[in-house]
Amino acid sequence: MSEPSHRALLKRWGPHLASLSLGAALSASLLLSLADAPQPSQRAQSASAHHEQRAELESKWTCSMHPQVSAPQAGLCPLCGMKLIPAAEGGHSHGDSAASQLKLNEVAQRRAMLATEAVRLEALPTPRLELWGELELGAGERGQVSAWVGGRVERLRVQRVGAQVKRGQVIADLYSPALYQAHQSLLTALKLKRGGGAATRAAKERLRLLGVRESELKQLIKAKRPWRRAPLRSDRDGVVLSIQAREGAYVAEGSPLFEIGDMSRAWVSLRAPLSELESLKVGDRFELRPHGALLSASARGVVNLIEPTLNTRSRVARVRLSLEGELNGLHLGAVLRARLVEREGPRPFKLTIPDSAALLAGEQHLVYVEGPESAEGRSYEARLVRLGPRVGGRRVVLSGLRRGERVVSRGAFTLDAEAQLRGSLSLMSPSLTLAQHRAEAERLEGPLSLAELGAALAPLKALTGAYLDAQAQLAEGSLQSAQAALKAGLSELERANKALNEQLTQPASSLWRALAPVLRADLSAGLSAHSLSDARARFDDLTRSLERLLALTGNLTDAPIYAASCPMAFGGHGGRWLQRAEEVDNVYYGDEMRRCGSVDDELKPRDLTADAEERR
Repeated sequence: MSEPSHRALLKRWGPHLASLSLGAALSASLLLSLADAPQPSQRAQSASAHHEQRAELESKWTCSMHPQVSAPQAGLCPLCGMKLIPAAEGGHSHGDSAASQLKLNEVAQRRAMLATEAVRLEALPTPRLELWGELELGAGERGQVSAWVGGRVERLRVQRVGAQVKRGQVIADLYSPALYQAHQSLLTALKLKRGGGAATRAAKERLRLLGVRESELKQLIKAKRPWRRAPLRSDRDGVVLSIQAREGAYVAEGSPLFEIGDMSRAWVSLRAPLSELESLKVGDRFELRPHGALLSASARGVVNLIEPTLNTRSRVARVRLSLEGELNGLHLGAVLRARLVEREGPRPFKLTIPDSAALLAGEQHLVYVEGPESAEGRSYEARLVRLGPRVGGRRVVLSGLRRGERVVSRGAFTLDAEAQLRGSLSLMSPSLTLAQHRAEAERLEGPLSLAELGAALAPLKALTGAYLDAQAQLAEGSLQSAQAALKAGLSELERANKALNEQLTQPASSLWRALAPVLRADLSAGLSAHSLSDARARFDDLTRSLERLLALTGNLTDAPIYAASCPMAFGGHGGRWLQRAEEVDNVYYGDEMRRCGSVDDELKPRDLTADAEERR
């Protein structure tokens, strides 16, 4: 559909779709709000707490379009430039934990038909994975047999595609005037000099240059008359894949006449989308069946290569399988369906939740976690989590949930509709634009010039130092000290943000506005962590954000910064971090495995003196 027609459809039907969506949300909310209406006694108990909360909110200012913004005084939103309003008018701020919670009494829970399941630690079965691909031969396993002399094709000794040939086998005869003349010169030289002399040596060398082998040269020397035909031999064992030669046709030197391939070295090339690559590893076995045909289950292949690059258009990667045993009737170019075979050995243990519990929110997922029950009802917290691949109707949890917590597995959309109308964290919450900001931040390029950094230079340097302090404290195992460093970093971020919003111009201004909310959210996430393991799990996002900051500003500190990684972090998915020390200081395992990992890169301090001279 063209863009104009797309816009026309949106213009015509957009209001109706919006009305339907709002109507669905209102219907769900009405059911819950009627059942969840507080009793008179509950209103009296909560009145005092409400007034205290409102007084606290009135001392803060936020943005009606970006509720994650929080300022101690009136001003302009750093993201959109709108005037800030008192937080009490704008609802919950992004940092308010109540903003992500709903409370439903028993009647409301029944009407919403909610069901919950516990986050489980379980041995993962082999994922049910089916891919498609073709049987192929690489460039090294197939080759052309070309005419080594120009002439006419007198006879094709191999006339069928699929015929087996051996190395050195004669597959065609060529009539060659050049070979005839060279052989005539050799016989004449031999007759005149009886095997010796310069003319004989020159004639032999000419024949060698025409491609005549030593064994054939001996036959030419013994011949009484010059040969008119030149034998064309296969240079490998294999199967004839194609025949370009035709009897009676004239060919030039170097013309391809046959293509021969070694089918014993054929492989299967599968196409794996990015979402399935996490489920694959070298050594996995697949059962292969041609599309539209029946094949014995004995036709199997084993993964020996997962290509490291994706196709830029289809976003798939090639996975190569070597065949085990015979081809069993497979043909080159055949479309194959490959099913992953059950893996042998112990199964890995991972945290999992039901697939139905996860609501898609950009690159992250939103789940509703069951909280404690009080006189006002059961609480449900909306929480952003990172999930891995689907395995048997469940999703692997990478971060954001703990074993034993209960998530809403049925009725999550009903809760989300209620959250939307209450202004709480939901799929429609403006705070979820962080996923978009994070995607934009991944494409940032720098560094900014010294003039563009200006007054933000000092707070950005301090922000980087605060991250490095937090890394060292988390590796040491001190949550309190790490969060103190993150709090200082958040303060420096606001100082830098104020300076950059005043002085940056396009396009640098857009770059910073994409990165600032991501940094703020990741620093705040570390501050809200309730345990050391939780803070370490959230440190990975902060690391990626700070790497983008360093790409934009360079290393503003006075010492090198080292990038390190641990392949065992996050259940084998691996994790990165930045540190001051030259030796590995593992932030994710601490004293448990302090030196696990490797230092991968060094970022030297930015030469601000040279920048200043260049500016002048």
